[in-house]
Amino acid sequence: TIRELHDSDDAEYRQLLKYAFDWSMDDDEEKANIMEFQHASAWGIGEPLVSALTAIHLDVRMGETTFKMAGVSDVASYPEASGQGNIELLMRRALDTLVDQGFTLAYLMPFSAPFYRRFGFEDAITETTNEVKTARLPKVKMPEGVEVRRESWATAIPALKTVYDRNSAT
Repeated sequence: TIRELHDSDDAEYRQLLKYAFDWSMDDDEEKANIMEFQHASAWGIGEPLVSALTAIHLDVRMGETTFKMAGVSDVASYPEASGQGNIELLMRRALDTLVDQGFTLAYLMPFSAPFYRRFGFEDAITETTNEVKTARLPKVKMPEGVEVRRESWATAIPALKTVYDRNSAT
C-alpha cells in the first residue's frame, strides 16, 4: 500500500536512503535533509518502509514565466523490495498527485535513463565536473563590504534563499 510520508517518517526514510545510496551523513547533512523534507512531498511503501521517493517543490523560470517544478529524488528500495514494481507504483502515484497539484515540470537525475523513460523522463542536461587545485585559483582582492564566512549547510540555507530570491527576480 502506498502512503504519503510525513515528518514522523523522516528517521525511517533516512535509514533507507543511507542503506540504498551507501551514505553516511553528518549532523549538518541530516538537518539539511530534514529541512528538505519539509518542502517536499514523499511517498513510501511498506510498514516498515521498504521503498520511497521524494518530490521537492521548486519554481523554475523560463523567460518571464514561472512553472511549478518537482525535483524527483531519493528514489530508493531495500534489496528485498527490489524488482517488485514498488518504484513504478510510487512514480505513477507521485506524478499523478503532482499534476493534480498544478506541477507542470518534473526533473530527475536518473541512474538509469531507460528505466525512467517509461515515466516520460528524458536526458536533457549533461553534467560535467571540473576540479581545480586551490593553488591554481587566481588571487582576488575582496570588494569593499564583502565578507566570507564558512558555515554548515543547514545554517547557510536562509542566506542562500535570500540571495536566490533576490537574483531570481531579475
